[in-house]
Amino acid sequence: MKKDNEYKLANIIWNHWQNGTLIDDITVIDDITPKDRTYGYEVQKYFNEFSNKDIFGWKIAASNKAGQEHIGAQSPLAGVLLEEKKNNYNESIKLLPNQMLVAEVEFIFKMKHDLDFNKSNYSEQDTLLIIESLHAGIELPDSRFLNYTKVGEANLIADNACAHQFILGPKLSDDWRNRNLKDQKVSISVNDENSEYGLGENVLGSPILALKWLLNELLEFKIPLKKGHFVSTGTVTKPIPIKKGDIVKADYSDLGNFQISLN
Repeated sequence: MKKDNEYKLANIIWNHWQNGTLIDDITVIDDITPKDRTYGYEVQKYFNEFSNKDIFGWKIAASNKAGQEHIGAQSPLAGVLLEEKKNNYNESIKLLPNQMLVAEVEFIFKMKHDLDFNKSNYSEQDTLLIIESLHAGIELPDSRFLNYTKVGEANLIADNACAHQFILGPKLSDDWRNRNLKDQKVSISVNDENSEYGLGENVLGSPILALKWLLNELLEFKIPLKKGHFVSTGTVTKPIPIKKGDIVKADYSDLGNFQISLN
């Protein structure tokens, strides 16, 4: 896959993303579609170049087997979180065009250091040492492909691992360091009516192990992660349906909670 084709596909996906439109016929990109994860990430790198703001972090998609099977991926996928797609939790959130229309509650880690490319891999202990703090967060994912469950792993990476809108929540209690986050109870509810429940173990065994996966994925593909970036480790519960006018609450039990309003 030539560099100009990577740029061309990134530009097509970016324009659909900005315009809130969908690629309904995947055959139109057959000649430029990425053939593996490497080229998927090469396409993805252009989104920061196209954006008028910077990267604020990274996300993990398909962080459990059910999610991987649903979208036809063999393993989790990494995606860029762009500052221009980020909202703060204490402001009303404008729900942009979105075909998925679900919210996902996630553990978010703030990085204390840059990714160290001198390492051959990150251990669990290395992973703990790179964390500055733990935050709450809600992702409103989406794809630029109409039939996103059928386009394949490489195209989904090129599609930025279904990254769309992201709401960074408050810093959670530092007491998380004194416990195993795999056992942490988490829930997400809409209008205090519909709720979904989960445990930290639902993301690759624990949020720490999910972060470890992300660090090693970026290390393998030589993708920088900077001090101050945030990493969202994947949905802890089943995604919950949303619509305009909803109040969505994320609850991390004794570690903290927050809510957002969608308009």
